Amino acid sequence: MKTTLMRCLLLATLVSVTVLTSAQEKEDTLCIGEIFVRDAAPVKSIFKTENDSCIDNYIVVNNDNIFELHGQDYPMGTYPVRWVLTETSDRTILHCYIMMTRTYFHDVYLGGIDKASIVDLETGKIYEARGSYDPQVWNRAFNIAAPIGTVLDFPIEFPLLPKETKMVFVYGVPLCNLNGVGDAHNGINIRDNNFGGYDETPHLKLPRLIKEESADYNPDDWDTWAAYDNIHTVRPCKDGLMALWRTPEKTYITVAYEQNWRTEYFCFDNFMFTDRANPSKVYEVKKIQGLPDGHHLFMSHAEPGSWVCFTLEFDPLPLSAQNLYLAYNPEGKPGEIDSNEFYVNTLRSNQKYFEYYKPDVTTLDASPMAVKTTKLDVRHYEFILVDSKTKKKVMNAKAYLLDEKAQLLSSTSCGLLAVPQFDVTKRKAVINADGYEPVVLSMSKYKPGKEYTIRMNRLPNADKEK
Repeated sequence: MKTTLMRCLLLATLVSVTVLTSAQEKEDTLCIGEIFVRDAAPVKSIFKTENDSCIDNYIVVNNDNIFELHGQDYPMGTYPVRWVLTETSDRTILHCYIMMTRTYFHDVYLGGIDKASIVDLETGKIYEARGSYDPQVWNRAFNIAAPIGTVLDFPIEFPLLPKETKMVFVYGVPLCNLNGVGDAHNGINIRDNNFGGYDETPHLKLPRLIKEESADYNPDDWDTWAAYDNIHTVRPCKDGLMALWRTPEKTYITVAYEQNWRTEYFCFDNFMFTDRANPSKVYEVKKIQGLPDGHHLFMSHAEPGSWVCFTLEFDPLPLSAQNLYLAYNPEGKPGEIDSNEFYVNTLRSNQKYFEYYKPDVTTLDASPMAVKTTKLDVRHYEFILVDSKTKKKVMNAKAYLLDEKAQLLSSTSCGLLAVPQFDVTKRKAVINADGYEPVVLSMSKYKPGKEYTIRMNRLPNADKEK
Protein backbone atom coordinates (compact mmCIF):
# COMPACT_ATOMS: atom_id res chain seq x y z
CA MET A 1 0.00 0.00 0.00
CA LYS A 2 2.79 2.40 0.95
CA THR A 3 4.60 1.57 -2.30
CA THR A 4 1.48 2.25 -4.32
CA LEU A 5 0.86 5.56 -2.57
CA MET A 6 4.43 6.65 -3.30
CA ARG A 7 3.86 5.72 -6.93
CA CYS A 8 0.75 7.92 -6.94
CA LEU A 9 2.71 10.84 -5.52
CA LEU A 10 5.40 10.32 -8.12
CA LEU A 11 2.76 10.38 -10.82
CA ALA A 12 1.51 13.66 -9.40
CA THR A 13 4.92 15.26 -9.93
CA LEU A 14 4.96 14.05 -13.54
CA VAL A 15 1.29 14.73 -14.19
CA SER A 16 0.21 14.65 -17.81
CA VAL A 17 -1.79 17.73 -18.73
CA THR A 18 -4.66 16.84 -21.05
CA VAL A 19 -6.43 19.41 -23.22
CA LEU A 20 -9.75 18.72 -24.89
CA THR A 21 -9.73 19.35 -28.61
CA SER A 22 -13.04 21.15 -28.29
CA ALA A 23 -11.59 23.43 -25.61
CA GLN A 24 -9.05 24.82 -28.09
CA GLU A 25 -11.77 26.90 -29.67
CA LYS A 26 -13.50 29.71 -27.83
CA GLU A 27 -15.76 28.62 -24.96
CA ASP A 28 -18.61 30.87 -23.89
CA THR A 29 -19.56 30.73 -20.22
CA LEU A 30 -23.23 29.93 -19.66
CA CYS A 31 -23.34 29.73 -15.87
CA ILE A 32 -20.98 29.41 -12.90
CA GLY A 33 -21.76 27.30 -9.85
CA GLU A 34 -21.05 28.13 -6.26
CA ILE A 35 -17.97 26.92 -4.41
CA PHE A 36 -18.76 24.30 -1.79
CA VAL A 37 -16.76 21.92 0.36
CA ARG A 38 -16.95 18.23 -0.42
CA ASP A 39 -16.17 15.47 2.09
CA ALA A 40 -13.16 13.47 0.99
CA ALA A 41 -15.03 10.27 1.79
CA PRO A 42 -16.49 8.48 -1.26
CA VAL A 43 -19.37 10.33 -2.91
CA LYS A 44 -21.37 7.09 -3.02
CA SER A 45 -20.22 4.17 -0.94
CA ILE A 46 -21.35 1.63 -3.55
CA PHE A 47 -18.75 2.95 -6.00
CA LYS A 48 -15.27 1.69 -5.16
CA THR A 49 -12.06 1.64 -7.18
CA GLU A 50 -10.85 -1.80 -8.18
CA ASN A 51 -7.40 -1.12 -6.72
CA ASP A 52 -5.48 1.72 -5.08
CA SER A 53 -3.76 2.97 -8.24
CA CYS A 54 -4.36 6.51 -9.49
CA ILE A 55 -5.54 7.78 -12.86
CA ASP A 56 -2.85 8.70 -15.38
CA ASN A 57 -4.06 11.84 -17.16
CA TYR A 58 -5.10 15.12 -15.54
CA ILE A 59 -6.30 18.51 -16.68
CA VAL A 60 -4.61 21.12 -14.50
CA VAL A 61 -5.99 24.68 -14.44
CA ASN A 62 -5.11 28.03 -12.89
CA ASN A 63 -6.21 28.04 -9.26
CA ASP A 64 -6.73 31.81 -9.17
CA ASN A 65 -9.27 31.66 -12.00
CA ILE A 66 -11.47 29.05 -10.33
CA PHE A 67 -11.23 29.41 -6.56
CA GLU A 68 -11.13 33.01 -5.30
CA LEU A 69 -10.56 31.84 -1.73
CA HIS A 70 -6.94 30.94 -2.45
CA GLY A 71 -5.06 29.95 0.68
CA GLN A 72 -8.16 29.34 2.79
CA ASP A 73 -7.88 26.47 5.23
CA TYR A 74 -10.52 23.85 4.58
CA PRO A 75 -11.64 21.33 7.21
CA MET A 76 -9.46 18.25 7.37
CA GLY A 77 -10.72 15.50 5.11
CA THR A 78 -12.51 17.87 2.70
CA TYR A 79 -11.81 19.62 -0.58
CA PRO A 80 -13.51 22.51 -2.43
CA VAL A 81 -15.49 21.83 -5.60
CA ARG A 82 -16.93 24.14 -8.25
CA TRP A 83 -18.61 23.74 -11.62
CA VAL A 84 -18.82 25.96 -14.71
CA LEU A 85 -21.19 25.34 -17.64
CA THR A 86 -19.80 26.43 -21.01
CA GLU A 87 -20.45 25.87 -24.70
CA THR A 88 -18.44 25.76 -27.92
CA SER A 89 -19.72 25.68 -31.47
CA ASP A 90 -20.64 22.01 -31.33
CA ARG A 91 -21.10 20.94 -27.67
CA THR A 92 -21.99 21.96 -24.12
CA ILE A 93 -19.33 21.27 -21.49
CA LEU A 94 -19.77 21.01 -17.74
CA HIS A 95 -16.39 21.63 -16.05
CA CYS A 96 -16.12 20.08 -12.58
CA TYR A 97 -13.18 21.50 -10.62
CA ILE A 98 -11.45 20.04 -7.55
CA MET A 99 -8.75 21.69 -5.43
CA MET A 100 -6.32 19.24 -3.85
CA THR A 101 -6.16 19.82 -0.09
CA ARG A 102 -4.02 16.73 0.35
CA THR A 103 -1.92 14.71 -2.06
CA TYR A 104 -4.26 11.74 -2.46
CA PHE A 105 -8.04 11.22 -2.74
CA HIS A 106 -9.65 7.83 -3.13
CA ASP A 107 -12.99 6.68 -4.56
CA VAL A 108 -13.83 9.90 -6.37
CA TYR A 109 -16.98 9.53 -8.48
CA LEU A 110 -17.72 12.02 -11.25
CA GLY A 111 -20.69 10.39 -12.97
CA GLY A 112 -21.78 8.01 -15.69
CA ILE A 113 -23.45 5.11 -13.94
CA ASP A 114 -26.49 7.26 -13.22
CA LYS A 115 -26.60 8.52 -16.82
CA ALA A 116 -25.72 12.19 -16.40
CA SER A 117 -27.96 14.55 -18.35
CA ILE A 118 -29.09 18.15 -18.77
CA VAL A 119 -32.84 18.78 -18.80
CA ASP A 120 -34.44 21.84 -20.39
CA LEU A 121 -36.99 23.09 -17.85
CA GLU A 122 -39.36 24.58 -20.43
CA THR A 123 -39.40 21.82 -23.05
CA GLY A 124 -38.55 18.84 -20.86
CA LYS A 125 -36.00 17.68 -23.46
CA ILE A 126 -33.13 15.61 -22.06
CA TYR A 127 -29.55 15.97 -23.29
CA GLU A 128 -27.44 12.97 -22.26
CA ALA A 129 -23.75 13.16 -21.43
CA ARG A 130 -21.33 11.36 -23.75
CA GLY A 131 -18.61 11.12 -21.12
CA SER A 132 -15.44 12.87 -20.02
CA TYR A 133 -11.98 13.23 -21.50
CA ASP A 134 -10.80 9.80 -20.35
CA PRO A 135 -12.62 6.50 -19.60
CA GLN A 136 -10.65 6.38 -16.35
CA VAL A 137 -12.81 9.13 -14.85
CA TRP A 138 -16.19 8.17 -16.28
CA ASN A 139 -18.66 5.49 -15.29
CA ARG A 140 -16.47 4.32 -12.42
CA ALA A 141 -14.81 5.38 -9.16
CA PHE A 142 -11.19 6.49 -9.38
CA ASN A 143 -8.26 7.69 -7.23
CA ILE A 144 -6.32 10.90 -7.82
CA ALA A 145 -2.94 12.14 -6.64
CA ALA A 146 -1.50 15.63 -7.15
CA PRO A 147 0.37 18.28 -5.14
CA ILE A 148 -1.62 20.21 -2.54
CA GLY A 149 -3.13 23.36 -4.04
CA THR A 150 -3.46 21.88 -7.55
CA VAL A 151 -6.81 22.47 -9.23
CA LEU A 152 -8.00 19.68 -11.52
CA ASP A 153 -10.72 19.87 -14.16
CA PHE A 154 -13.03 16.96 -14.93
CA PRO A 155 -15.14 18.11 -17.92
CA ILE A 156 -18.29 16.32 -19.06
CA GLU A 157 -19.48 16.65 -22.67
CA PHE A 158 -23.15 17.10 -23.58
CA PRO A 159 -24.90 17.85 -26.87
CA LEU A 160 -25.04 21.53 -27.78
CA LEU A 161 -28.03 23.18 -26.12
CA PRO A 162 -30.35 25.18 -28.39
CA LYS A 163 -29.85 28.94 -28.30
CA GLU A 164 -33.36 29.48 -26.94
CA THR A 165 -32.66 27.37 -23.82
CA LYS A 166 -32.95 29.56 -20.71
CA MET A 167 -33.07 27.32 -17.64
CA VAL A 168 -31.87 23.77 -17.07
CA PHE A 169 -31.32 21.11 -14.45
CA VAL A 170 -28.26 18.85 -14.36
CA TYR A 171 -28.64 15.25 -13.21
CA GLY A 172 -26.18 12.47 -12.41
CA VAL A 173 -23.07 14.47 -11.43
CA PRO A 174 -22.76 13.73 -7.68
CA LEU A 175 -19.24 15.16 -7.51
CA CYS A 176 -20.75 18.66 -7.81
CA ASN A 177 -24.07 17.91 -6.08
CA LEU A 178 -25.89 18.17 -9.41
CA ASN A 179 -28.88 15.84 -9.41
CA GLY A 180 -31.87 18.03 -10.20
CA VAL A 181 -33.23 20.71 -7.92
CA GLY A 182 -36.95 20.27 -7.39
CA ASP A 183 -37.83 23.95 -7.61
CA ALA A 184 -37.85 25.95 -10.83
CA HIS A 185 -36.50 29.09 -9.19
CA ASN A 186 -33.41 27.22 -8.06
CA GLY A 187 -32.65 25.93 -11.56
CA ILE A 188 -29.54 26.90 -13.51
CA ASN A 189 -30.25 30.08 -15.46
CA ILE A 190 -28.20 30.34 -18.63
CA ARG A 191 -27.71 32.87 -21.46
CA ASP A 192 -29.61 35.64 -19.65
CA ASN A 193 -26.99 36.13 -16.93
CA ASN A 194 -24.88 39.28 -16.79
CA PHE A 195 -21.61 38.14 -15.26
CA GLY A 196 -19.80 41.47 -15.28
CA GLY A 197 -20.52 45.14 -14.66
CA TYR A 198 -23.36 46.73 -12.77
CA ASP A 199 -27.14 46.49 -12.91
CA GLU A 200 -29.62 49.27 -13.45
CA THR A 201 -31.20 50.57 -10.26
CA PRO A 202 -34.45 48.63 -9.69
CA HIS A 203 -37.65 50.66 -9.69
CA LEU A 204 -40.24 48.47 -8.07
CA LYS A 205 -43.58 49.81 -6.94
CA LEU A 206 -43.27 51.37 -3.48
CA PRO A 207 -45.78 50.53 -0.72
CA ARG A 208 -48.35 53.20 0.08
CA LEU A 209 -48.71 54.26 3.71
CA ILE A 210 -52.33 54.00 4.87
CA LYS A 211 -51.72 54.18 8.61
CA GLU A 212 -48.76 55.84 10.29
CA GLU A 213 -46.75 54.17 12.99
CA SER A 214 -47.64 55.46 16.45
CA ALA A 215 -45.14 57.62 18.32
CA ASP A 216 -45.33 55.06 21.15
CA TYR A 217 -44.63 52.09 18.83
CA ASN A 218 -44.89 48.82 20.73
CA PRO A 219 -44.02 45.51 19.04
CA ASP A 220 -46.59 43.78 21.28
CA ASP A 221 -49.43 46.11 20.21
CA TRP A 222 -50.36 45.92 16.53
CA ASP A 223 -52.49 49.03 16.81
CA THR A 224 -49.21 50.97 17.00
CA TRP A 225 -47.76 49.47 13.80
CA ALA A 226 -47.73 51.20 10.43
CA ALA A 227 -49.89 49.72 7.65
CA TYR A 228 -49.33 49.73 3.87
CA ASP A 229 -51.12 48.75 0.70
CA ASN A 230 -50.51 49.15 -3.05
CA ILE A 231 -47.43 46.94 -2.61
CA HIS A 232 -45.42 45.61 -5.56
CA THR A 233 -46.71 42.14 -6.42
CA VAL A 234 -45.37 39.44 -8.74
CA ARG A 235 -46.57 36.15 -10.16
CA PRO A 236 -46.66 33.16 -7.78
CA CYS A 237 -43.16 31.97 -6.95
CA LYS A 238 -41.19 30.31 -4.18
CA ASP A 239 -41.95 31.96 -0.84
CA GLY A 240 -38.92 34.00 0.16
CA LEU A 241 -37.49 34.18 -3.39
CA MET A 242 -34.77 36.85 -3.56
CA ALA A 243 -33.19 38.88 -6.34
CA LEU A 244 -30.13 41.11 -6.14
CA TRP A 245 -29.24 44.28 -8.05
CA ARG A 246 -25.64 45.52 -7.91
CA THR A 247 -24.99 49.22 -8.62
CA PRO A 248 -21.98 51.47 -7.90
CA GLU A 249 -23.95 53.30 -5.18
CA LYS A 250 -25.98 50.57 -3.49
CA THR A 251 -26.84 46.90 -3.37
CA TYR A 252 -30.54 46.05 -3.54
CA ILE A 253 -32.12 42.79 -2.42
CA THR A 254 -35.81 42.29 -3.15
CA VAL A 255 -37.75 39.52 -1.39
CA ALA A 256 -41.12 38.06 -2.42
CA TYR A 257 -43.43 36.66 0.26
CA GLU A 258 -46.75 34.90 -0.04
CA GLN A 259 -49.60 36.98 1.38
CA ASN A 260 -51.64 34.41 3.30
CA TRP A 261 -54.21 36.84 4.72
CA ARG A 262 -55.70 40.12 3.57
CA THR A 263 -53.84 41.74 6.46
CA GLU A 264 -50.49 40.20 7.37
CA TYR A 265 -47.50 41.41 9.36
CA PHE A 266 -43.82 41.46 8.33
CA CYS A 267 -40.49 42.42 9.86
CA PHE A 268 -36.84 42.53 8.72
CA ASP A 269 -35.06 42.48 12.06
CA ASN A 270 -32.71 39.69 10.89
CA PHE A 271 -31.28 40.56 7.48
CA MET A 272 -27.56 40.98 6.72
CA PHE A 273 -24.83 39.38 4.66
CA THR A 274 -21.07 39.11 4.21
CA ASP A 275 -18.90 38.70 1.14
CA ARG A 276 -17.28 35.27 1.42
CA ALA A 277 -14.05 36.76 0.06
CA ASN A 278 -14.11 39.50 2.73
CA PRO A 279 -16.02 38.09 5.73
CA SER A 280 -14.87 40.83 8.09
CA LYS A 281 -17.22 43.38 6.47
CA VAL A 282 -20.88 42.94 7.43
CA TYR A 283 -23.52 44.43 5.15
CA GLU A 284 -26.49 45.53 7.24
CA VAL A 285 -29.79 46.94 6.02
CA LYS A 286 -29.51 50.70 5.46
CA LYS A 287 -33.08 51.23 4.33
CA ILE A 288 -36.23 49.37 3.37
CA GLN A 289 -37.84 51.20 0.49
CA GLY A 290 -41.09 52.83 1.54
CA LEU A 291 -41.15 51.05 4.92
CA PRO A 292 -40.18 51.80 8.54
CA ASP A 293 -36.97 50.75 10.27
CA GLY A 294 -36.14 47.08 9.70
CA HIS A 295 -36.64 46.19 13.36
CA HIS A 296 -40.22 47.52 13.39
CA LEU A 297 -43.20 45.37 12.49
CA PHE A 298 -45.71 46.63 9.93
CA MET A 299 -48.96 45.50 8.34
CA SER A 300 -49.26 44.55 4.68
CA HIS A 301 -52.71 44.85 3.05
CA ALA A 302 -53.03 42.79 -0.14
CA GLU A 303 -55.11 40.08 -1.76
CA PRO A 304 -54.65 36.69 -0.05
CA GLY A 305 -52.79 34.49 -2.49
CA SER A 306 -50.71 37.30 -3.95
CA TRP A 307 -46.91 37.62 -3.64
CA VAL A 308 -45.80 40.94 -2.16
CA CYS A 309 -42.27 42.29 -2.59
CA PHE A 310 -40.07 44.45 -0.36
CA THR A 311 -36.75 45.99 -1.39
CA LEU A 312 -33.85 46.35 1.06
CA GLU A 313 -30.86 48.64 0.48
CA PHE A 314 -27.25 47.88 1.49
CA ASP A 315 -23.79 49.32 0.90
CA PRO A 316 -22.43 48.67 -2.61
CA LEU A 317 -20.80 45.32 -3.33
CA PRO A 318 -17.47 45.18 -5.16
CA LEU A 319 -17.61 43.60 -8.61
CA SER A 320 -15.26 40.91 -7.33
CA ALA A 321 -17.89 39.60 -4.89
CA GLN A 322 -19.28 36.29 -6.11
CA ASN A 323 -20.44 34.45 -3.01
CA LEU A 324 -22.56 35.89 -0.19
CA TYR A 325 -23.29 34.38 3.19
CA LEU A 326 -26.75 35.69 3.93
CA ALA A 327 -28.70 35.79 7.21
CA TYR A 328 -32.37 36.59 6.66
CA ASN A 329 -35.98 36.21 7.78
CA PRO A 330 -37.19 33.15 5.85
CA GLU A 331 -40.86 34.20 6.09
CA GLY A 332 -40.45 37.85 6.99
CA LYS A 333 -41.51 37.24 10.58
CA PRO A 334 -39.82 38.79 13.65
CA GLY A 335 -37.21 36.73 15.44
CA GLU A 336 -36.94 34.17 12.64
CA ILE A 337 -33.51 33.68 11.13
CA ASP A 338 -32.01 31.41 8.53
CA SER A 339 -28.60 31.50 6.90
CA ASN A 340 -27.21 30.17 3.67
CA GLU A 341 -24.64 30.79 0.98
CA PHE A 342 -25.83 32.43 -2.25
CA TYR A 343 -24.08 33.00 -5.52
CA VAL A 344 -24.34 36.67 -6.57
CA ASN A 345 -25.14 35.93 -10.20
CA THR A 346 -27.80 33.41 -9.23
CA LEU A 347 -29.58 36.13 -7.26
CA ARG A 348 -29.06 38.59 -10.12
CA SER A 349 -30.59 36.13 -12.56
CA ASN A 350 -33.75 36.12 -10.41
CA GLN A 351 -34.46 39.74 -11.37
CA LYS A 352 -36.77 38.58 -14.16
CA TYR A 353 -39.17 37.08 -11.62
CA PHE A 354 -39.87 40.49 -10.09
CA GLU A 355 -41.72 42.06 -12.99
CA TYR A 356 -44.86 43.71 -11.63
CA TYR A 357 -47.99 41.58 -11.86
CA LYS A 358 -51.36 42.65 -10.55
CA PRO A 359 -53.40 39.65 -9.38
CA ASP A 360 -56.51 39.11 -11.47
CA VAL A 361 -59.32 38.69 -8.93
CA THR A 362 -62.58 37.15 -10.13
CA THR A 363 -65.72 37.39 -8.00
CA LEU A 364 -69.02 35.54 -8.35
CA ASP A 365 -71.72 37.70 -9.95
CA ALA A 366 -74.84 35.66 -9.24
CA SER A 367 -77.64 35.46 -6.74
CA PRO A 368 -76.98 33.56 -3.50
CA MET A 369 -77.45 29.79 -3.67
CA ALA A 370 -80.81 28.39 -2.64
CA VAL A 371 -80.43 25.68 -0.01
CA LYS A 372 -82.56 24.10 2.66
CA THR A 373 -81.26 24.92 6.12
CA THR A 374 -81.92 23.25 9.44
CA LYS A 375 -81.71 24.90 12.81
CA LEU A 376 -79.36 23.14 15.18
CA ASP A 377 -81.82 23.11 18.04
CA VAL A 378 -84.10 20.59 16.27
CA ARG A 379 -81.62 17.93 17.34
CA HIS A 380 -82.09 18.74 21.03
CA TYR A 381 -84.68 17.78 23.60
CA GLU A 382 -85.05 20.29 26.40
CA PHE A 383 -86.40 18.99 29.70
CA ILE A 384 -87.33 21.18 32.64
CA LEU A 385 -87.07 19.09 35.81
CA VAL A 386 -89.36 20.02 38.69
CA ASP A 387 -90.19 18.52 42.11
CA SER A 388 -93.57 16.78 41.81
CA LYS A 389 -94.72 18.28 45.15
CA THR A 390 -93.03 21.67 45.51
CA LYS A 391 -92.96 22.45 41.73
CA LYS A 392 -89.47 23.84 42.26
CA LYS A 393 -86.76 23.19 39.70
CA VAL A 394 -84.54 20.20 40.33
CA MET A 395 -80.90 21.12 39.91
CA ASN A 396 -77.74 19.07 39.38
CA ALA A 397 -79.50 16.45 37.28
CA LYS A 398 -77.89 14.24 34.65
CA ALA A 399 -79.47 12.72 31.54
CA TYR A 400 -78.20 9.57 29.83
CA LEU A 401 -79.22 8.52 26.32
CA LEU A 402 -79.30 4.72 25.85
CA ASP A 403 -79.69 2.63 22.70
CA GLU A 404 -81.98 -0.37 22.31
CA LYS A 405 -79.37 -2.54 24.02
CA ALA A 406 -79.16 -0.14 26.97
CA GLN A 407 -75.69 0.98 25.90
CA LEU A 408 -74.77 4.56 26.78
CA LEU A 409 -74.70 6.87 23.76
CA SER A 410 -74.31 10.30 25.37
CA SER A 411 -74.89 12.19 28.57
CA THR A 412 -75.32 15.73 29.80
CA SER A 413 -75.34 17.44 33.18
CA CYS A 414 -78.12 19.87 32.34
CA GLY A 415 -81.67 19.60 31.20
CA LEU A 416 -80.71 19.92 27.52
CA LEU A 417 -80.10 16.48 26.02
CA ALA A 418 -78.33 16.39 22.62
CA VAL A 419 -79.34 13.49 20.41
CA PRO A 420 -77.13 12.25 17.52
CA GLN A 421 -78.50 12.10 13.97
CA PHE A 422 -79.98 8.63 14.07
CA ASP A 423 -83.40 7.17 14.68
CA VAL A 424 -84.40 7.65 18.31
CA THR A 425 -87.62 5.66 18.25
CA LYS A 426 -85.97 2.79 20.13
CA ARG A 427 -83.84 4.97 22.38
CA LYS A 428 -84.50 5.78 25.98
CA ALA A 429 -83.27 8.54 28.25
CA VAL A 430 -82.59 8.04 31.94
CA ILE A 431 -82.60 11.16 34.12
CA ASN A 432 -80.99 11.08 37.54
CA ALA A 433 -80.87 13.70 40.26
CA ASP A 434 -79.63 13.44 43.84
CA GLY A 435 -82.50 12.57 46.23
CA TYR A 436 -84.94 11.72 43.42
CA GLU A 437 -86.19 8.57 41.78
CA PRO A 438 -84.70 8.00 38.29
CA VAL A 439 -86.99 8.85 35.40
CA VAL A 440 -86.97 6.70 32.25
CA LEU A 441 -88.24 8.44 29.12
CA SER A 442 -89.12 6.78 25.81
CA MET A 443 -87.69 9.16 23.24
CA SER A 444 -90.30 8.24 20.61
CA LYS A 445 -92.85 10.25 22.63
CA TYR A 446 -90.92 13.50 22.37
CA LYS A 447 -90.02 15.84 19.55
CA PRO A 448 -86.66 17.60 19.26
CA GLY A 449 -86.61 21.35 19.50
CA LYS A 450 -89.40 21.49 22.07
CA GLU A 451 -89.43 22.01 25.82
CA TYR A 452 -90.93 19.44 28.20
CA THR A 453 -91.55 19.53 31.96
CA ILE A 454 -90.59 16.34 33.77
CA ARG A 455 -91.88 15.79 37.33
CA MET A 456 -89.49 13.99 39.63
CA ASN A 457 -90.47 12.20 42.84
CA ARG A 458 -88.27 12.42 45.87
CA LEU A 459 -86.85 9.23 47.30
CA PRO A 460 -88.25 8.04 50.63
CA ASN A 461 -86.27 9.42 53.58
CA ALA A 462 -84.36 11.74 51.17
CA ASP A 463 -85.01 14.70 53.47
CA LYS A 464 -83.90 12.75 56.55
CA GLU A 465 -80.66 11.68 54.87
CA LYS A 466 -80.04 15.26 53.96
